[in-house]
Amino acid sequence: MANPLVLLTGGTGFVGHAVLVDLLKSGFRVRLAARSTGKMKQTLATSSVAAIVAADKDVLEFIAVPDMSAPGAYDVAVQDVTYIVHVASPLPSFGEAGVLSAAEEEERNSRFVSQSRKAAVNILQSASQKGNGTIRRIVMTSSTVAIVPFDVFLNKAEALEPTYDADSRVPVPSPPYSDENQAYCAGKVAALNDAEEFMKVHQPGFDLISIIPSWIFGFDERAIRYEQLRDGVSNSLLADLLMGAKREHGFAGTSVLCSDVARAHVKALDPAIQGNQSFIVSISMEWKDAISVARERYPQAFESGLFRADGEQPTIPLKFDTSKTQRILGINLANFDQMVDEVAGQYVKLSPART
Repeated sequence: MANPLVLLTGGTGFVGHAVLVDLLKSGFRVRLAARSTGKMKQTLATSSVAAIVAADKDVLEFIAVPDMSAPGAYDVAVQDVTYIVHVASPLPSFGEAGVLSAAEEEERNSRFVSQSRKAAVNILQSASQKGNGTIRRIVMTSSTVAIVPFDVFLNKAEALEPTYDADSRVPVPSPPYSDENQAYCAGKVAALNDAEEFMKVHQPGFDLISIIPSWIFGFDERAIRYEQLRDGVSNSLLADLLMGAKREHGFAGTSVLCSDVARAHVKALDPAIQGNQSFIVSISMEWKDAISVARERYPQAFESGLFRADGEQPTIPLKFDTSKTQRILGINLANFDQMVDEVAGQYVKLSPART
């Protein structure tokens, strides 16, 4: 009997690619939904995927979904699959806020809030209405910004709880949003809450598991040239700090290794694990520690000027309870040193100074 078929969205992105590789290595067949054929070709060109597909070309197929927020976007994609892993999501730049016109602000809010929540509900509706009863579980990627009060991430309020757990929830923040980062946070809250409300109201024949990561750092197999490293938003923020960037606004002091996030998604497909629950993947860290870790492991990068020791990034302290992740999914999360090592090491390896 053929191995289960998984529909994967967002599989051409940083996290999604790691999920794709883990799924294939774990013996699943994958139907990868992507916006364009160009993205599909890039995925096939990566060494991990290429090696697996060379051994068995039937383990991976592609389907085009140009607009995941369009009604019925996944109606065809969900057919005959056993599981769905929904990773796709718009990502902010985490840059400084700028002044926008009313039209630009509306477009930004539509991209990060409306589209995110529509995509989450669309895939649930398609699975329920067009899945032919074969779908057992949907695993969705959420974010810790979806379970913490809005103002905490804006550094305007202290954390209201000593520790947040996988059952923590907050209401959708109301506009206006001062920048795309706030709009992104609102979209993540909305998508998580809408998905759980859909499951409660419609009670489909499948269950839902949400994976809730913090900042995601780690090796990016898709990047084979130095400039491609900037495609990973969180990785680029960590690299900016190592390159001397100075920011006054604090970022949450919680993070997770990309491969651990991927492992959590795949482990969550185990039918022995109860559905309709969430798992946080996150450890506590201090941003400034990245400099000392990189300096110890890559001193030549500081000597050459690729990295600098004067970067500044304030840390917003947060605590998340990941005991359930360790107990049920059996994942021992990597420490921050390993995350810094993977990111810094790839920057050093691909640096133009070495070519």
